This record gives sequence, C-alpha cells and structure tokens, in this order.
Amino acid sequence: MDVPSASGFAFILQKNGALPGARYVLAFRQLENEIGPAEFQDLRRRLQKATQVMWLFREVGLYLILCGKKELWENQTKRVAADKTGLHGVIVNAVHFVDPESRQDHLSTSSWGSLEFGDVRRIAKVVAEELQPPAPAA
Repeated sequence: MDVPSASGFAFILQKNGALPGARYVLAFRQLENEIGPAEFQDLRRRLQKATQVMWLFREVGLYLILCGKKELWENQTKRVAADKTGLHGVIVNAVHFVDPESRQDHLSTSSWGSLEFGDVRRIAKVVAEELQPPAPAA
C-alpha cells in the first residue's frame, strides 16, 4: 500500500478479509512522546485519502499498535481508543499500546456486542506472545 508516512506511523499490512470488500490496515508507531488527538485524526485522514474509502461501501479497518514506555501511553488510552461506532470510512478496530520493556500492554477494541471485526483478538495474541520473555535455555 502506498501511504506516505504520517506523523511517524509505518503502515505494514493491508489485506482483504473474508467478506467482499473488507480491507484492513495495520499501522505501527514507536512512541517517543505522547500522541495528540490531532496526530490521531491526521492518521485517519491520510488513510482515507490513500485507500479511497467510502463510508458504508468501501471502508477500511485499522489495527493500530503504539509501542513505547508505559509512562508515555498510560494516560492516553481513553483519548486514543478504538471507535465506538462504525460510522467512519476508516474504522479504528483496535488500538494496542505496548511497552516492550515492562511487557505491559493495553488493548482497546471496537465491537458490536460480542461481534468483533478485523481479527483483533488473533492479532493481539500474536503481539502478546512477542511480549513474553524468552523460554529459559535447557
């Protein structure tokens, strides 16, 4: 996917899902300071333009991973969170904050009751497995 870097975000995956027209983007950013609401909205706008979204007919689901020290993100988990509704062209399916040093994380997901979109639990499991300390050598 050709998306210019937006505020330090790297776009590392786009795939079509099982449903016709389903498209998903995984975005990553290494945090060096807090992410502001304006940067979060800029990311959404850039993805809208690059993926030519159209609400209801040509939407994109976003799984966002923000990686950095817990002190940088622990107060942001409410401000930078998954969408509560699907009323967007770029629907933020998940925001996953990760601290690789302390191995702590926080996952915010979008859902309709028990129904989740974009394989957010499967992706979160892969991220959590990467956070686990290596097994001791035998």
